[in-house]
Amino acid sequence: MRRFNDIIILLTLLLAVTGCSRHDKITVQEDVMISLSPTMSAGTKAMVNNKADLLDQSYGETGIGFGVFGYKSLKDAGYTRPQTLVFNNTEVKPSAATETTENKATWSYNPIRYWDSNNNAYYQFVAYWPHLQSAETTGPWVENTNVIGQNTTEDMSLTLHNIPNWQDAASTDTRDYLVATSKGKYKGSEEGVTHYSEGIVPFTFSHILSKLTIQAYYVGVKENHVSVHNITLGGTDLLSTDGVADYTKPFGGNNGVPAFSTPVKGGTGLVLFNTVDAAHAHTLQETAFYDQDTPANTPDCVHESICSWLVVPAGGWNNLKLDVSFAVGDDARPTQIEVQDISIGTEPYAMASGYQYILTLKFDSSSGDIDVEMVQVKDWINQDVEYMVYNW
Repeated sequence: MRRFNDIIILLTLLLAVTGCSRHDKITVQEDVMISLSPTMSAGTKAMVNNKADLLDQSYGETGIGFGVFGYKSLKDAGYTRPQTLVFNNTEVKPSAATETTENKATWSYNPIRYWDSNNNAYYQFVAYWPHLQSAETTGPWVENTNVIGQNTTEDMSLTLHNIPNWQDAASTDTRDYLVATSKGKYKGSEEGVTHYSEGIVPFTFSHILSKLTIQAYYVGVKENHVSVHNITLGGTDLLSTDGVADYTKPFGGNNGVPAFSTPVKGGTGLVLFNTVDAAHAHTLQETAFYDQDTPANTPDCVHESICSWLVVPAGGWNNLKLDVSFAVGDDARPTQIEVQDISIGTEPYAMASGYQYILTLKFDSSSGDIDVEMVQVKDWINQDVEYMVYNW
């Protein structure tokens, strides 16, 4: 009887095995999340100079992440037709306060989106920082043109409205503005197309605004210290209103360069730097002294930064005037000198996003005179770069 039972059990197992073999093999496809992350390798209170600054200002309850718009398309007949809006002004924030080799911060969002397993699925992304609301308001807000179903090649747009002009970089209320684009595929291979093989979409951000920096050094008598009390910029060319950055076709004709609406000109004057009393004036250190008689003695003369401002790069400024109040000597009363006919961001180096425009003041502690040297165009973090080279 036991042998009979053993035979029955064996037949049952064989039937179970052969029964499974008659059907197609069942496979479970693993969903891969679309990961979004800034790139680049830190910092100031208000400005974002690199990834560490972005992480610091995006983390926590009070932090603001970056916003993302993303479209999925199907490659067909040589063109890209946007068919699905995958990310609609989605905010992406870090879930860790720091990013190191041992503890890499993860940038997360909700709801989670997954890559399409179709080899022909093609994606386009536009990211910006800080994240803004999509509804029109009196403050900064974002708008994205709906191109779903259009028979067009890489036709998207991103418009940032009411970007504040003239922000003091030293203020904690100041917001830097950044933008990045990315496009490619996750599955399949195609020459000339970026492949997100690890499922991560990298965003290399560029600055939207320009930076104006006032720096100074002095000549004359080294012991006659120069203290700066007030700097005011004025002129009929001064831009006085907020700006609108229009990234029409960010992958197309303008190569990601925004077209700014021109803010209204005619500002009555802007105080770039001011002190509440003489004790808080900016006194140039002796390292900022340049010995004109023996230049070899001062090869490392430091040009001290007095103030920096973030501005909307909508055209340059001509016929500006600079009023500077300063004192020579520790106990001297400040005097005011006006410098006329200053041009910033005009030809041949028109003002552009992501650049720093440096206005250098040269004080003479012997005569009490002041000169404004030629405006320099440099990298955002004060490094020489070629003109029109975007930088972090």
